[in-house]
Amino acid sequence: MKAAIDCPSGYVCIYPEINFGGQPWVRRAVDGSVKDLPTAIRDRGSSIRNNSDRTARVYEKRNHSGRHVCVTRSGGSLHDLRGYNLNDQTRSLKINRNDCGCPSPTPPSRRPIRTQQSAPPGKHHRAGLISARS
Repeated sequence: MKAAIDCPSGYVCIYPEINFGGQPWVRRAVDGSVKDLPTAIRDRGSSIRNNSDRTARVYEKRNHSGRHVCVTRSGGSLHDLRGYNLNDQTRSLKINRNDCGCPSPTPPSRRPIRTQQSAPPGKHHRAGLISARS
């Protein structure tokens, strides 16, 4: 069995085989996101290692859309994307400082609008949410 190729410090690496096998495609985290991965790894990623101080999200479609997985910073890794239904379906990469589990900021057109309901004198106001979608 061949030894896995290490992912350098400060980089996100996407491997074409499970368990970090094969020649990885590497990206310096400081260079930011990629809306459409290069053909060398597009729709070929099977495992991911993140040795940067940022989080890395790999998406199944261009422009950071569709299903995705988030790989935590500082040594986070996923050795097999089959369990996420993303094996050989890597299409775009988002690198940022948002923690995994924290959603990206919602576009203004979809952001809930916070309202206050009127209350009779002496009663407390209750805040409610109204969806901006109509």
